[in-house]
Amino acid sequence: MRQFVNLDGLDDQAIGRLLQLAKKYQDVRQLQVLSGKVVGLVFMNPSLRTLA
Repeated sequence: MRQFVNLDGLDDQAIGRLLQLAKKYQDVRQLQVLSGKVVGLVFMNPSLRTLA
């Protein structure tokens, strides 16, 4: 799956697995994986949503 837009393409079992995974990540949210790191985002193309 390249893009996740809505739940329409998922069956009940897949939605359940997705919720279990979300709960797992919520439980370990306290990890300081990026502590002391600098994260930067580079956007190579202009955003189509913010063009005036």
